[in-house]
Amino acid sequence: MRRTGDAAAAAACVRDGLALWHGDALTDIPGPYAEAQRESLHQMQCAATELLLAAEVDLGASGDTVAEISALLDQDPLNERLRELLMLALYRRGEQAHALEVYRQGVDVLSEELGIDPGPGLRTLFDQRLARG
Repeated sequence: MRRTGDAAAAAACVRDGLALWHGDALTDIPGPYAEAQRESLHQMQCAATELLLAAEVDLGASGDTVAEISALLDQDPLNERLRELLMLALYRRGEQAHALEVYRQGVDVLSEELGIDPGPGLRTLFDQRLARG
């Protein structure tokens, strides 16, 4: 739905799906298979959350959306997709200086933790929107 331009419908659909999620899956089942399934399901939940946040950014990025992305990024500072979403949300809210600071923090954490530069998504967002002033 988001691909067809209906961010509101996409957000509503993903929000409804995420509302069905309760706790960790398979918690009573031991072993490597169950652990792999738990991890897989957790990754799907994270992907759905990122999809929801992207749709909400497309819809105008409320303060609640910015706060949620910020909180998730605090938990996972190496997540470049969350960093992109936060930068875009801030940029669209007219908070360019804050968006630039989020980029700079990303550059620092990626360099310090992994010894790498930002990926193409972050660099493109910086080059196309934020660096222009």
